[in-house]
Amino acid sequence: MFKQYLIPLDEADKIIRDKMLFFRKLEEEKRLKEEERIRKEAIKIAKKENISVEEVIAGADIKETPKTIGTTTIKKIWTFEIVDEKKIPRDFLMVDETSIREAIRKGIREILGIKIFEKETISTR
Repeated sequence: MFKQYLIPLDEADKIIRDKMLFFRKLEEEKRLKEEERIRKEAIKIAKKENISVEEVIAGADIKETPKTIGTTTIKKIWTFEIVDEKKIPRDFLMVDETSIREAIRKGIREILGIKIFEKETISTR
């Protein structure tokens, strides 16, 4: 009986999470553009001052995109999707997702026929 009330709440939760991830993505893009601008400026200064670019950048104030907003934490997880089953090595056939996830956790980032990528998720308290 109460399941009918959960459906709109679940939908609202999904919308909010998607929007928070989108906002985080925009903020990260801004940060990367600013970092690139600072790097270009540092190269110019380093050439003028005859010092290394790293020394100039070390003095710059590069802000990191926050991973926590209130009680919500953004974390990145490695995941995958099958791109071409025919190219997947025999070790991973009958597509054993458990084996694939374990390989990814161990640091493998290339498996033929599988697209391995990092995805942000949200966990709240």
